[in-house]
Amino acid sequence: MNIRSSTLTLVLTLCLVIPGCGKMVGPKLLSESDSIALAKQAGLTQVTTVEMETAGPVYRVVFGTDSSGIHKAVWVDDHIVFSVALDEGVSREKALGIAREKGFARDAQVQLIYVSSSAKENIHNELRDAAGNVFWWVRSPEAEAYHQLFIDFNTGTVVYEQKAR
Repeated sequence: MNIRSSTLTLVLTLCLVIPGCGKMVGPKLLSESDSIALAKQAGLTQVTTVEMETAGPVYRVVFGTDSSGIHKAVWVDDHIVFSVALDEGVSREKALGIAREKGFARDAQVQLIYVSSSAKENIHNELRDAAGNVFWWVRSPEAEAYHQLFIDFNTGTVVYEQKAR
């Protein structure tokens, strides 16, 4: 099995166990500019970046600061799904450091993901049992053997790791 088919198998497997995974960019997912506008209505005054979460239900994640200068991430589909203050958990750089300790290269792909409580009921026990709903999802680049980590955003603990065999 090659890397692409392994990745496709993993995505299809995740879609079987995570409700909403099959919804790709579609009617519920707003455009980037509309997602920014909605995040600003929720309190962001400055936006630094917008990413797309692809590790389950697809959300736009709007990163920015509020009027108090607090750095936040806001998950959006057709409404505000969740938000978190970034200083409440481990940084992207810290997550990458943890991943490097586990053998990941510097070019590992990293996403801050939100997994709802209802979605947690249908996924790996390790994620289900984690106290929080926000994780750093780190995965190896496509050219390498498949390897992924889910790192608890609040504690920095690796709650799930999977390597291609």
